[in-house]
Amino acid sequence: VNSIPVIPDAKRSGTQFFSYTHEVWVSDISASRKFRDDRLRMFTYCSGMRNFSFYVYMLASRRNGTLYTGVTNDLGRRVWEHRNGYIKGFTCKCGVKRLVWFEHHQDVNEAITREKQIKRWRRDWKLNLIEETNPNWTDLFDSLYAA
Repeated sequence: VNSIPVIPDAKRSGTQFFSYTHEVWVSDISASRKFRDDRLRMFTYCSGMRNFSFYVYMLASRRNGTLYTGVTNDLGRRVWEHRNGYIKGFTCKCGVKRLVWFEHHQDVNEAITREKQIKRWRRDWKLNLIEETNPNWTDLFDSLYAA
């Protein structure tokens, strides 16, 4: 069983930089004007000519159930964290664990913009997006590692 490292609460600790796989999490209340909000922002640092992968994804509690939209650079790890309760908050409280849709991006800014766009959408638009590629609302998590 792989253990997931604990990421300290950056909002309590002020300005911190946390290296986590290939992500750098940045939190600084004074920088909120620059980033336009107080959320933790994900920036990926470059190490040579590397191809980056970012994913916008939607989780559901069940077919036509509660939906959650997020962004990550490691879809398998992130969904595993949601499924096993490592992500406290909305998804844990509402039982949102089924990966029903995802989209690949090579640029973090495009992925974050797309996530924000989808979060502003009406619910029926989100349902249509899911049903275009996953009409049976199959959990796609296992298919991430299929040979």
